[in-house]
Amino acid sequence: MKTKTILYNLIIILLFSGFIYSQDDVSVINDDEYKFTIAFPAGWKKLETKVIPEKGVINYSLQKNNNDNGLMILAFKLTEVKDIDDFIYVLEKDASLNLPQRSSEFKDIEYDDYDGKSALYKDTNDIETIFYFRTKNTLTNENYAYMLRFITPIKKHGFSTEQEIEAIIKSFRPKPITG
Repeated sequence: MKTKTILYNLIIILLFSGFIYSQDDVSVINDDEYKFTIAFPAGWKKLETKVIPEKGVINYSLQKNNNDNGLMILAFKLTEVKDIDDFIYVLEKDASLNLPQRSSEFKDIEYDDYDGKSALYKDTNDIETIFYFRTKNTLTNENYAYMLRFITPIKKHGFSTEQEIEAIIKSFRPKPITG
């Protein structure tokens, strides 16, 4: 009888924890307020979303279910087109972000209505692949800047991780500004 109760409780716990776990799984973030969309392959979960409306900032924290990779998305509302190098400089110097030393040159990213740069950052524990984007809407006072920060333990960084990061980044799109 006691074994049956323990098994029953274990099954309930496993089912309940699986239910909670699956609620956090994310396949797409479609943010109408900060004007972007991004898709994820299976196995990613959203941990937390913080909004600071008075500063025009949102912060998403995500993690791969096997803890091989983490992602922080920062999105900023702006009233003008932000110089991408100034944006990067400010974020690199922000002590609260605690970015490691940059270990690669920047790669330019160019699209019609937005552009960006990416680089690798490394310390003794992690490799960070960071992408910076900004919209270029010169006909409106509504623009956005984004930082997508992938954090991977050095021991888990490899070709498959790089492919997954590339697939996620290819899905990232600022939404067109209408009105």
